[in-house]
Amino acid sequence: MSQSELTITLTPWTSTTLGAGWEVINVVAHLSDGEQNSFMVARDGGGNIIEKTDVILERWEALNDEEGLQCFRRCFAESDRLANEKTVNTENG
Repeated sequence: MSQSELTITLTPWTSTTLGAGWEVINVVAHLSDGEQNSFMVARDGGGNIIEKTDVILERWEALNDEEGLQCFRRCFAESDRLANEKTVNTENG
């Protein structure tokens, strides 16, 4: 069985509920078979990560599952990498 190719799109977002101290990203995972999954996560300056659990009521919950936290940490690491690349390209530009 072959594994589907995965592409992740990260989009910076804002949340009026969380305020300025939180970095929010919308993560969209695209599988090569056309399926996709989307979720929102936020990180504060101390590295705490929360997940948006209700879009309409703007509810956020801390994640206690280590596997889920690792996934979200990878998303933020990729977001940081892309932001650094953009800064370097702008400075060299």
